[in-house]
Amino acid sequence: MAIIGADSVPMDAIDISRQRKSVIPWLMLQPEGTVYKFYRLAEGDVIQFEQRQQQEPDGDVYYLGSLFQGWLVYIQQKDCQVFLLNPISGRKIKLPSVETLPEVNGVIRNTQTGLIETFLNYQSQPRTPQQLSKYIIRKIVLSSSLMNDDCVAMVTYGHSDLLAFCRRPGREDSTNCWIPLDGPLRQYTQIVYHSKKKLFFALTHFRDLEAWDLNTDPINRFHIHNQHFGTSSSNEWPIVCNEWPISFVDDDELERKSSYCWDSDYLVYDHQSHELFIVTRYIAPAIDQDGTLILPEDNLDDQFPYQTLTFDVFKLDFINHDHVELQYNSSLGNRAFFIGSNTGFALSTTQFPELKPNSIYFTDDLTWAYRHRENLKCGGHDLGIYDYKEGSFSSCYYPIDLDKIQRILPAPIWFTPDPDVDVDAECLA
Repeated sequence: MAIIGADSVPMDAIDISRQRKSVIPWLMLQPEGTVYKFYRLAEGDVIQFEQRQQQEPDGDVYYLGSLFQGWLVYIQQKDCQVFLLNPISGRKIKLPSVETLPEVNGVIRNTQTGLIETFLNYQSQPRTPQQLSKYIIRKIVLSSSLMNDDCVAMVTYGHSDLLAFCRRPGREDSTNCWIPLDGPLRQYTQIVYHSKKKLFFALTHFRDLEAWDLNTDPINRFHIHNQHFGTSSSNEWPIVCNEWPISFVDDDELERKSSYCWDSDYLVYDHQSHELFIVTRYIAPAIDQDGTLILPEDNLDDQFPYQTLTFDVFKLDFINHDHVELQYNSSLGNRAFFIGSNTGFALSTTQFPELKPNSIYFTDDLTWAYRHRENLKCGGHDLGIYDYKEGSFSSCYYPIDLDKIQRILPAPIWFTPDPDVDVDAECLA
């Protein structure tokens, strides 16, 4: 089966009718046993697929996100093995073992079954597979189609969220392994592949931006400089985050964004224009049903849910390979951005009028805020469509009303179907 990687193929090389069919995302809903359910944005309906026994995940899993075209990424809690799964075709690909990452210093196996009972971390401290599966790999992105000989997968891994890569991840070769990238930074939160520049861009929690060229020997790393990007490449802890401009209409909004809200940054790549953006998401840690913001000290029992309040968008204007100007965008124009646990991407609403222009489609990726807190009545709920011009929200399948918030686990994620699979033939009636 030929799998077209729209994240790496220039737009002028893709048949537009095929591109139209392939790139309008679906929202993956909560699976029900072996049945995967998706809300189709263009059609406004729910479609579902049942996995054959040999393709379904083995035991409890964490879904790490989705990739172009038609792949879900998940990690098995029982052994920390990472898989790519096409829930429509049923195809499953095993990625290199996490034992090849520097985070893992060894394993202890059951003498009778040979199954892993304990991992030894980088300090040789014991970790159960369930413990390690929560952080060993968090993000993954591909440079092109899985079947391409030059395809590269890059991940963030380990307690410090470092970077590693492997070549030809679509070929299940027992000798394939993860190769760590050696650099001064850590705590990477975002990675995207720029198909025109043929570079992986990575953003850290401390708002350092860098690019990696994996096509050279030795590998080249570029630390991207800008007046709003500092140089927090020290290994001292803690490190103060670099700041960039905050948009605000009054002092109250500035106070909310700078002092009260959580903020989360996303890299968004426009595959058509080859432009790169940074989206900052501002999230109220606790909010009442009437919209009143609740102080942290008044929410110690997690009674009130968190909720996204607004976004800022910045465009990266490249001066050269390691210098950019950060430009605030007051409008997205005829674009729709998609962010969440997936790699951030933009689509043209002129080409895809089913989508809302000047909007940000977002899902809930704050796994640290809810995954391990069973008493929470929320989690996975913070998703919807944000009108960037009007500053208003609308629902995307799930209600956005604060009095209707529910816990949705696993959290919904964006999913782009494989254009080579006959959806109508594979779906359940």
